Formats: sequence, structure tokens, C-alpha cells
Amino acid sequence: YSGHGGSVPDDTSEEADGKDETLIPVDYMSRGQMRDDEIFRELVAPIPAGVQLTCVMDCCHSGTILDLPYSFVASDQNMNAVASGKPAHMVPNPGFSFKKLLKVGKRMLAMYQAGASNSQLGMAAAEVIGSKTLSAIKNFF
Repeated sequence: YSGHGGSVPDDTSEEADGKDETLIPVDYMSRGQMRDDEIFRELVAPIPAGVQLTCVMDCCHSGTILDLPYSFVASDQNMNAVASGKPAHMVPNPGFSFKKLLKVGKRMLAMYQAGASNSQLGMAAAEVIGSKTLSAIKNFF
């Protein structure tokens, strides 16, 4: 994505900084801005295990638009590492909140105890934390 990015007040009280990051598409006047929660829910959370997603964002607030715990910074050191096949240094996202993660764990435990299937548990996780955080968790473990 190359365009405008922004931020709006967080409407779920899950962001450490109190703001949702947004993408501002060309039709934002009629369709609104795309919140990070929506991007996570629609783009990141549905990614199956073993699938890798690469996003390149050229906009303001792009480092945290996917609501992941870490982000890649295209420094000379990181670019050289990637070019040589070595792992890059990931930078912690200071706005990442584990509040969503705890909410998911609590809900999934209750569902598990009630006999929910793995598929139902995955869908519940995506609904609560959105696709961004769920993808980060999948990649972390």
C-alpha cells in the first residue's frame, strides 16, 4: 500500500496509545478510513498456519497498522541481513497490547471446556483479537 495513513481514537480501548492506526483509501470520503482492527480481522487473522504474508506499507503510521508485536524496519543493517539470507532484527511495537491476547485466552478456554472444535476456537480468536494479533501469535509460536 502506498498512500495516506492516519490515526483515530480507539473505539475498543485495546490500544496502548488510545488510537487505532488507519489507511486512508481514495474512497475514504464515502467508505471511511480502514482501521487497524479491520485490517487485522480481514487480512491477517484468516491466514492459515504455514502461510507467510509480506506487507509493504508506504504511509504514515505504517509500522503498527497490522497490530503485530514486532515490525521490520528497512535499515541498512536489516536490508543487508535479508539480502544475505540472514534473519533481520525486528523492532518491538510499543503500542502492542496484550489485553486482546488475554481476552482471547479467556474466551477460548471457556469454549474449549464446553467442547468447541479447533476450527471454532480459531474463529473465536479472530473475532476477539482480529487477524493482526492472531497472525502474530501464529508466527511467534
